Amino acid sequence: MRYAVRTVAWSPERRENVALLKRQLPQLEVFTDQVGDGYAIFFDICRAINDTGGVVLEDDVQLCRDFQPRLEAIVADKGHDQVISFFERPKVKFETGYVGGSNFFWMQCVYLPAGLPAKIVASHDQFKAERPQQWGGMATDRLIAYTLIQERMKYWRIRPTLVQHLPLPSVIGNRPSNRQTPYFIDEVAT
Repeated sequence: MRYAVRTVAWSPERRENVALLKRQLPQLEVFTDQVGDGYAIFFDICRAINDTGGVVLEDDVQLCRDFQPRLEAIVADKGHDQVISFFERPKVKFETGYVGGSNFFWMQCVYLPAGLPAKIVASHDQFKAERPQQWGGMATDRLIAYTLIQERMKYWRIRPTLVQHLPLPSVIGNRPSNRQTPYFIDEVAT
């Protein structure tokens, strides 16, 4: 299984967290945005994992205990051809479910199957033209939702979550830092 994280060059807190993630997942591939273009670095990840599929992580997450075996067991169970979100709608209570692509939201940890990343990249220009308000702010989650709609795909959203969103300042705009979930597996499994 390939694992990729996207990060930025100008945040020492995120650089420290990526180093921690790399210690936990030695095979983690790090993609660093040097210029403030979150779409471009996301597309680099998409091109890298397109042939195999893989897990895309944000640089502001904490992994659960036994993250890799837990995640890979879920992917094996749900299918390597499925989109699977391991962190979503942090404050909303729901059970694990297979839901319509328009619901896709949050990019903290998502498995993308082989072939879909290229479709996401290919749909960018149409997404930007049709949904300019969603396109702004490096909204790669909304781009994925758009692509899932175009492809008539559903996706799995998993509860409890396998990652926790850290309270770091946003690097893509004025967003609150209190986006943690009460449904993080390490906190609900005790």
